[in-house]
Amino acid sequence: MKVIAKRTSILYFTYLQLAILALFAFVTIFILTRLADVQQSLERLTVDTIPVVVEGATINQSVERLLFLTVGLSNATNEPTRRIVSKQLHDTFTSLSKSFNAKESFLSTQITSLEQELKELEALVEQRLKIQNNLSENKTSFFSFVQQLYNSSQNTTETALLASISLSAVKLDQYDSIYQLRSTEQVLREAFERLQKLSLSENREQDINTLFTMLMGDNGIINQQIESLRISGRTIGRGNFVKNLVNDVANNLSLQLTSRYETALRDAESTEARIADQFQTALIAGAVTLLLTLLMIYLLHTRIVHRLIKLNKQVDHAANPDNYDDVSEVSIDGKDEIADLADTFSIYIDKVREQENALVSMSLTDPLTGAPNRRAFDQKISAEIASASRQNWPLTLLLIDIDFFKKYNDYYGHAKGDTCLTLVAKTLGETITRSTDLFARFGGEEFACVLPNTDSAGARTKAEQLVKAVASLQIPHKNNTEFGYVTISIGVASFSYSRHKIWSYDRIIEQTDIALYKAKDAGRNCFRHVEVKGD
Repeated sequence: MKVIAKRTSILYFTYLQLAILALFAFVTIFILTRLADVQQSLERLTVDTIPVVVEGATINQSVERLLFLTVGLSNATNEPTRRIVSKQLHDTFTSLSKSFNAKESFLSTQITSLEQELKELEALVEQRLKIQNNLSENKTSFFSFVQQLYNSSQNTTETALLASISLSAVKLDQYDSIYQLRSTEQVLREAFERLQKLSLSENREQDINTLFTMLMGDNGIINQQIESLRISGRTIGRGNFVKNLVNDVANNLSLQLTSRYETALRDAESTEARIADQFQTALIAGAVTLLLTLLMIYLLHTRIVHRLIKLNKQVDHAANPDNYDDVSEVSIDGKDEIADLADTFSIYIDKVREQENALVSMSLTDPLTGAPNRRAFDQKISAEIASASRQNWPLTLLLIDIDFFKKYNDYYGHAKGDTCLTLVAKTLGETITRSTDLFARFGGEEFACVLPNTDSAGARTKAEQLVKAVASLQIPHKNNTEFGYVTISIGVASFSYSRHKIWSYDRIIEQTDIALYKAKDAGRNCFRHVEVKGD
């Protein structure tokens, strides 16, 4: 009977799950049968309507790219750019031509004209680039030749005229009209005439004539610059014409695609209406399903989820270290598996608390001597420093060192050394009798004692007891030549908090360590005390 009771929640949960699955299976079959027509409508939309929209978007994109590339071709500044743009134009034009049947469309003539105009624009751009390249080479040769004449000139007038000619030639690139170029040509002619009137050598006159021919000959820089302006003007005009032609093509394509869009729109509206009808039916079925599902979820929540949440809160509360002192039990009403789980958690939490307490104890205990370790010492002295500051009572610290312990280890071995450390620690711990005091292993062969509310007299008394207690053990130590047995040295420091409230951890350790070294300097097996009162 007990086993059947503990399976109650599982059976309850299973039956509700099966009911939900059956409900959803019914609704799914119902919706699938109702949406068969919707599927057919969507297939028609996918096959007939969407391709038309995609085709229109592709054509518009191709036209926009064609317009962009036409501008790029007109503005090409070098031959590689021209070739790249021409290749892209060709590819775009081919793609555009494949997007519709031009032979059956009134766009055939416009497409043919556009293709021809693009070829003529490309030829003009190519011609312009050749002229500009030749012009650039001629300018380079001209300025190089002028520099040679300038450097070899010994006549100041000739030098000044050559400089004037060079400056005027440099300004040619800044002019964008033939009138400005012709005006500059007249200025240059006058400069050359003044050069020819100078008494120059025959070779020099030939060089001046050569310079004149390079600049103002039939194939000179000025005439080439004028031809470049003419070709550029023709290129700009042709480019604008092509752009207008592309716009015309785009407008005609838009008209051609309008009828397709209208047909596609009607199909889409019809499909939308059918989907709306089926959606309304599915919505009603879904609403009924939702209500039934919410009812089942409510039953699951009240019977299982709510109790599990309550169990989780109780477990969290019981597992929180801040609540360890509370008498907290994990308990759930009922006789099913959730109640049984609560009982299991109670047992588990008790075990965890025991293990945590053991771990805390281990973390604060030296494994060799069983005395509190350095971590426990640091926690204790920090707390006592704060307490002494609040209560205005003195605080005493003792640092204890086993004399010549390294020599003891070297002579008797580490096993004997560990035994010695354990015995000394036990003796010192038993001598520290107050529950408020702390005896701890400070490190290696060093130990420390924290004596709260202990003045100088009490500190000296306790230190003397510790020295005598270890000496009374009479542990043989041949390398402690003065005594022959194990002894200790103690540094004692007492700190007054009545006039000085701030004694840092480092300051306390430092003063106590100084006292320890004084004890060692005094011959060991003794203690030395310092009292620190502050200002």
